[in-house]
Amino acid sequence: MNLWNELKASITGDTVDQVAAATGESVEATRRGLIGAALPAVLTGAVEKFSGEAGAVRLLDEARAVDPDGTLLDDFGAAVRPGPGADTARRVGQGFLGNLFGARTDAVADVVANHAGIRKSSASALMAIAAPLFLGFISKRARTGGLDARTLAGSLRDTRNQLPSIAPAGLLSTLGFAAPGVRTEEPMAIAAAGRPKWLPWVIAALVVLALLALVRTCGKHKEVPPPVTAPAPAVEPATPAVATEVVALPNGTQLTLRPSSLTYNLAAYLKDPAAPPPPRRFTFEQLNFDTASNALDAASLATIDELAAILTAYPNAVVVVEGHTDNVGEPAANMELSKRRAEAVRDALYAKGVAKERASGVGYGETKPIASNDTEEGRAKNRRTDLVVTKK
Repeated sequence: MNLWNELKASITGDTVDQVAAATGESVEATRRGLIGAALPAVLTGAVEKFSGEAGAVRLLDEARAVDPDGTLLDDFGAAVRPGPGADTARRVGQGFLGNLFGARTDAVADVVANHAGIRKSSASALMAIAAPLFLGFISKRARTGGLDARTLAGSLRDTRNQLPSIAPAGLLSTLGFAAPGVRTEEPMAIAAAGRPKWLPWVIAALVVLALLALVRTCGKHKEVPPPVTAPAPAVEPATPAVATEVVALPNGTQLTLRPSSLTYNLAAYLKDPAAPPPPRRFTFEQLNFDTASNALDAASLATIDELAAILTAYPNAVVVVEGHTDNVGEPAANMELSKRRAEAVRDALYAKGVAKERASGVGYGETKPIASNDTEEGRAKNRRTDLVVTKK
């Protein structure tokens, strides 16, 4: 389940039109603000707050409490028309946003406003609309698509990999995303028992009513002028080509490798009879996976090609691929992710003709850090894939 793609697809043109009318912003600015910033902000907060199966259970409970029948999205555009009960709507909408972002809610609204080119009051309104939209989406998927806590937890974990491409500029740094200790408050409990069936519709509608009143107190809306196109920057001199070296393997194969790369160092180690005996560990410096999956991207497959060629040239060599993560998220989930990614590298080697008895894959999750997980720099070092030569 690609959580972001499905969430984005659930927003219809009618929904955007109705939200634009409610906020007083243009349709295009509303689309940029809602789909390009407010929804990604809510999703980012949910990934940080509810990752892990226990968190996913809490998120499902909140979604079902707001939208018990899973029908809120069926005509959400109509639900944003003003109605009574603004205080209740404001408490629910702002409560969920506060649960996600805490004291950073106001700063997140600044990010949304800057991204969409709209007033901050409109950005706050869009965020309040995005919250029930997101909860309604989760509730509907649970009702019609069989979404359970385990699947939701996995989707939230996978979505973490997409956030740099989804989130508007400045959001992740504003939230200090993935930093330990951020937003530790418990989720707001929303009692479901005895809740009238019509309340989810009123909640969604009243979010707009309450915030629209705030918008209108700001005076007559002024169109945001289009950004001034800056003069084209001077063309910088071409970056010098990365230094490479042709490496001749024992079977006559020649590879063009970067001297600092894993494959270059591996070939040198296997060639050198005076090198220390195994085990010898190397860390992949440029190994990436496609967003929200354990599939290697095209650039990484080039590294696999080089690695397979080296192992073919040294038929006695045996290697183990080790996957490692930082300590963000549930330990069991990290262990599984590291295992799947190590096995993805192993399987790619098999596909290139490396015998199965010569390559294996194992995941260690967060159990073998090489740096402190208290800083982003340390966590980045711990998110790694190693290659261990066990025989040469």
